[in-house]
Amino acid sequence: MKKILIMMFLLLALFNFAHPVTPTMLESKNSPDYLYGLLFMMMSVGTLVASPFWGDKVDKYGTKKYFIISPIGYLVGQIILLLATGTLVMLFARLISGFFASCGIIAANSNINLITSPKHKARNFGYLLVAFNLGGIVGQLISGFVGHNNYYYSFYVQFIGLIIIAFLMYIFMDNSYPSKISTEKLKISKIFMIINKQKVLYIFISMTILATINVAFSRYIIYFFANELGAGSLEIGFINAYYSSIALIANLFLVKYLDKKFDFFKVYKLKYIVLIISFILIINFIFLDVNHLIILLLITILFIVLAVSIYRPFIQKFILNNTSENQGQMMGIINSFNSLGMILGSLTLSVGYELSKYAPLLLIFTYTIIGLLFTILAKKQFNNK
Repeated sequence: MKKILIMMFLLLALFNFAHPVTPTMLESKNSPDYLYGLLFMMMSVGTLVASPFWGDKVDKYGTKKYFIISPIGYLVGQIILLLATGTLVMLFARLISGFFASCGIIAANSNINLITSPKHKARNFGYLLVAFNLGGIVGQLISGFVGHNNYYYSFYVQFIGLIIIAFLMYIFMDNSYPSKISTEKLKISKIFMIINKQKVLYIFISMTILATINVAFSRYIIYFFANELGAGSLEIGFINAYYSSIALIANLFLVKYLDKKFDFFKVYKLKYIVLIISFILIINFIFLDVNHLIILLLITILFIVLAVSIYRPFIQKFILNNTSENQGQMMGIINSFNSLGMILGSLTLSVGYELSKYAPLLLIFTYTIIGLLFTILAKKQFNNK
């Protein structure tokens, strides 16, 4: 378990290594301002499309080779991104990077699923998310120093690091196989058949809404502090660190506690209830222009992040413990729905801000109510299974 957490920490640090210098790179290429958001979205599209494919491959051939393929494929995408001058080629590069990033993520989650007892899956999936998030934070911090004077340096370090991590994966990672090897060919119709058979469509929709809320709110609050409260780079850095730190602590400790105390549906209902109360408060704080606004916002953000940052360990444990076969494919489907939420979250912020500075927050609040309704429907659907 420690081995895979260390490896995935290093891999995610390298995946995120060039992000801090990407805006500088785009500026040097005279790219339009909107391209940065589109690049993030294209990576999510790559993950959305590729995840069931990689899950199917893990079901057939085990996990090890996909730990190796992932950094090599991501390397190809980043090289194209660095060398490209046209917008379409850069978007294609991020699509490739998203395609192969999902390969490593699916392999890691599948590996944890295969080596962990049903009782401890939520806890271990939470630890894996901590490794992912911590790797992203550390990678971006180091990259900021490395590429401060020349963004090429960050890309060069990323390229070398991805080659090294692929070699380390080959040496240290074990090949975990499912108990029943899949021999069926993956088809789109089969994905929908699996979802229908397991009675999990409403659960997936509820999870997608949480992913949408997570992405949209994490970016909205930065925009709000910067544009409406006049926060500078130092304050924005603090907000980012605050948000990330809460998410890390929640996955380290809160997942284990809630998993022991409540069943899956109670946890998901609790998340949405906390979110609804928190968003009602935050909307009132903003619209009423109350005293000590920043302190109240930070307290409310604490509860929102606690609720929205720990949804994946629970859904992965619940779905996989109730799936006897094609678990790799199911893991891929989970990752695809999560990626769909990331795309919708980005669109919510982009489109909402064009309407009004408050529109994204009102949309997020609406999503929360819809998500709670789908959670209630999901319980009824699953009980009728």
